[in-house]
Formats: sequence, structure tokens, C-alpha cells
Amino acid sequence: MHFETIALIPARIGSKRIIRKNLSIIDEKPAIVRAIELAQSCSIFDRVVISTDSEEIRVIAKDAGAEDFGLRDSSFADDTTSTLEVVKYEIQRMYSKKIAIRNVCCIYPVVPLLTKNRLLEGYKKLASSKNGFVVPLQISSGSKSRAIYVDLATNIITSGLPSNFRTQDLIPEFQDAGQFYWGTVQAWQEAKGILVEETSVILLNKWETIDVDDPEDLEVARALYTLRNQKGPHEAV
Repeated sequence: MHFETIALIPARIGSKRIIRKNLSIIDEKPAIVRAIELAQSCSIFDRVVISTDSEEIRVIAKDAGAEDFGLRDSSFADDTTSTLEVVKYEIQRMYSKKIAIRNVCCIYPVVPLLTKNRLLEGYKKLASSKNGFVVPLQISSGSKSRAIYVDLATNIITSGLPSNFRTQDLIPEFQDAGQFYWGTVQAWQEAKGILVEETSVILLNKWETIDVDDPEDLEVARALYTLRNQKGPHEAV
């Protein structure tokens, strides 16, 4: 029996802060299409699967070469459903189709700065991961250790930093890069969380990622994507 390595791209239609976020145009292509093409460019995936509650996204994804197992149930497409729950749901749907699975890489749909090299790096690290997960992280831009609090009504600092504060004395803090999660099928099925102790990590450079949470983030992502491609095709290391 052949055990497959799956690229799973979750892409529901609902998005509060960026309307139709997963269909946002990045250099003349919908973001979801770029994510599918990136997964296809890797030699490690047996299939690229889309998980969506939208017929429109489903058609676009299938035209780009992805497959699906029907629209996602609405109970797994609301604002409270976690990525972990969606992956577990789709694994069960694949099992119902008699698909044997070894690994699943959950790739978010709006990741214009993600490269094939980073996906392959995660795949290679998976074999030595203690808990069966590998995730990319970035230096946190919102460290509480350097936070300054402001009263927005008066624009006056209410809690500042000590006079002897030095950024070089801070312990580095990291956050989820919001690009992908590699996991063995056993890890996905048994886990209660992904970003937990013993998860293996890949540390990204600042220019390799931006978590697209609002329209301004999307514009920055587009600009960074264009700038990177103007410098010539290359892969981050």
C-alpha cells in the first residue's frame, strides 16, 4: 500500500477583515492559485487538496489542478473553527475515500512570499521532529518586553520603558509565520495543538513572510512579492 504525502490548502470564503481574501489578486493571479502552483512545484506531494465551503473557490482551485472531496461542511467553516479541526476533518474524508496518508502539509492560501525551498526544508525536518510537527516562525514584532502603552483618548504614554532599557538585552521572542504546518498523519489525529512544546521549527528571515491580516498587510505583501521578483527568481534559504 502506498502512503501519500498530501498538501492541504484550507480556503473558506468568509473573511471579516479582508473580503474574499483567499481570492485576492497577487501579480495577476488569485492567491489561492499561487499557493496551489507552489505546492505542485514540489516533487513530494502525491496530491494537492483544497478545503473550502465556496463553489467559486472550488472551481478556481480545480482549474488550477487541485482536487477536493466536496464542499466543506458549514460547521467547519466558521470563525471559531481551528486549522487543526479542519485538517482532522479532511483527513477523515480522505480515509473515507480509502486514501492512505503518511504526512499532511497544511499550506495557507495567501502566502506570496513562501518558497519551495522552505516547504522542502520542513519536509526534511519532519523525520526528526519529536512530536511530528514542523512549523515556520518569525521574530515577534509585538514583544511585550518592549511594549509602550498609550491612552488613545489623550495620546499620552501610560506605561513606558525604564531608562536603562536596551533592546540587545531582550530574549528573542517568536511568533507563528502563518505560512504552513507540516505534520505526520498520526500527529494531526492525536494533537490538541500545533504550536506546542517539542514542535520543530524553521526560523524565517524578516523578508520571507508577512501575516496578511488586514488590507494594509495585503498591500505590503504584494509590494514585497513584486520587489523580490524584480530582483530575479531565487529561493530563500
